[in-house]
Amino acid sequence: MKNLEKKTKITVKDKTVCEVDESFAPNAAAAGGFNEQKIYVFSNILKAPFTRKEKKAIYAHEFGHLKHKDFLAGSASRFLYWTTAIFALNAFSLPVALFSIFAANIAYYAISQVDELLADWHCAQYANPKALGSALDKIVNIAEQIKDNKPKKEKGLLDTPKSYLNSFKRKAGMYSHPSVAVRKSYLDTYDAEKQLLKKSRAHRPRPTAAAA
Repeated sequence: MKNLEKKTKITVKDKTVCEVDESFAPNAAAAGGFNEQKIYVFSNILKAPFTRKEKKAIYAHEFGHLKHKDFLAGSASRFLYWTTAIFALNAFSLPVALFSIFAANIAYYAISQVDELLADWHCAQYANPKALGSALDKIVNIAEQIKDNKPKKEKGLLDTPKSYLNSFKRKAGMYSHPSVAVRKSYLDTYDAEKQLLKKSRAHRPRPTAAAA
C-alpha cells in the first residue's frame, strides 16, 4: 500500500486489517471524504490462495474508490434515493410513487456499478488488471464454498418472498457491483491496451547521439 500511495499520491491515514474466521468471504473496502482516507481489508485476503499481484490489484481498486470520492458519491445517492421516495409517496398516487421509487432505486445501483468499474480502471493503471480478474474469481469461489458448507435451515415465512425479491433484483440488475463476467471483460480490455502500449514503447526508435 505504501508503494501505491507514492504512485497514486493518495495518502491513506488508516489501514485496518479486520480479523475474520472462515465463515466470512474475502473482502476489502475504502471509506473517506477529503481527509480521513481509510482502507479495510479482511485478514483472509492476506493469505493463500491470493498472490502478491492479486493483493496489489485489490488494493489499487480500493485506492480508485478513494481517488474518485466514491464514499461521498454513495452517501449522496442514498440521500437522493430516500428523498425521492419520501417526496413521491407524499406527492403522487401510489402507482406513480412506486414507479418513481423503482426508477430512483435503479439509478442508485447504476451509480454504484459505474463507481466499481471506474475503480477497476484505476486498478489497471497501477496494477495488473488480469490479477484483479483472477482475484475476483477466487473471492466468488470462496463465497460459494462458504455458502455450500453452511448448515441448511428450515425455510421461514419470509424466505419465499425474499427469494422472489432477490430473483427480481438480479433480473433488474439491482446490485451494487457489476457481475464478475462484466468486470473481467473490461479488465481484459485494459490488459490488452497495456500490452499494446508496452510493445509500442519497446519498438519506439531511440534517438541517436547525432539527433540528440
